[in-house]
Amino acid sequence: MNKNEKKNVHYTIMKYGTIFSEFPISAFVLLSKKEINSKNKKIDLVGTLVKKKSFKKAIHRNRIKRLLRASFFLNKYLLEKKIEFSIHKKTYQIIFSYRGFLLPTFEDINQSVKKIFSEILEEKIS
Repeated sequence: MNKNEKKNVHYTIMKYGTIFSEFPISAFVLLSKKEINSKNKKIDLVGTLVKKKSFKKAIHRNRIKRLLRASFFLNKYLLEKKIEFSIHKKTYQIIFSYRGFLLPTFEDINQSVKKIFSEILEEKIS
C-alpha cells in the first residue's frame, strides 16, 4: 500500500466512520466492505494519531502510539468474540486518536480502550 492509498483509507474512515470517544481517546470505526475469509483479519487497526501541536517531542508521540497499539492488541479479543457470532462477516477498521495534553499511563489508555470497545459492542454499526 503506497502513501496515497493510506491517505485515502484514513480519509474514508474518518469521514464515513462512527466516532466513539472516551477521554483521552477517540476511535473512528468503519465497517468495511471486505468479506472475511481465512486470511483476512476481523478487526484491523489502521492507524494511531497524536497531535504534534500537543506533544512537540517525537519520543512522547511515539510512546503514546505504542501504548495505544499495545492496549488495542491486548483487548482485541473483546470485539472478536462478538464478531464471530454476528450475522455480517465483515472487517472493522479502527483509527485511534489521542486527544489529551498530558503523557498518559498504560492504565489510563487501557481503561479508555476497554470502554470504547464496550461502546462499539453496544452500538449497531452499519
